[in-house]
Amino acid sequence: MPKRSDWYWPFPLVVLSPAVTVPLMFVILNLSAHFSAAELEQESYGGRWGDTYFYLRDVRLAHMPGLLNLVAFAWLARRSAQAKLAALLAGLLGAVRLAVPLLVLQGGSVSYQGDTYVPGARVLLWSGPYSVGLWFLTAATFTLFIVSSAIAAGLAERRARRESGLPPGSA
Repeated sequence: MPKRSDWYWPFPLVVLSPAVTVPLMFVILNLSAHFSAAELEQESYGGRWGDTYFYLRDVRLAHMPGLLNLVAFAWLARRSAQAKLAALLAGLLGAVRLAVPLLVLQGGSVSYQGDTYVPGARVLLWSGPYSVGLWFLTAATFTLFIVSSAIAAGLAERRARRESGLPPGSA
């Protein structure tokens, strides 16, 4: 039987997932095909990442460790309404944190000879700030959810103590 206090686990999962997903993303990108700006007849943004282009499909693949964020939806199977709400909020935030950077990169992609590429600078300079901002939104939501749950639990305990002190049959 699940403990009453396990409702909050979807949030730490989503908040801490970048510790795993971000390094994996860079490993996958470094293992994928690289193209220079000159090879694709594109503008160079300077620096190692700014002069490197990746296939859009490889960038999408590199973001797939972000699917770990969707594991938060597993808490929807819990009986507690609080766990279900936490799972829904954390899972939706995790899905947004996966989708938004991919949409941003899709919008910044370039086509060359029938293939679609993403500049490495855009991976860092466009996708990065969105990812960080969405991480802070997730952390803030987790904090608000914890605080509101603590307040609600305190009020319920106070009401229970007050009601239990009354003689039986009194209103």
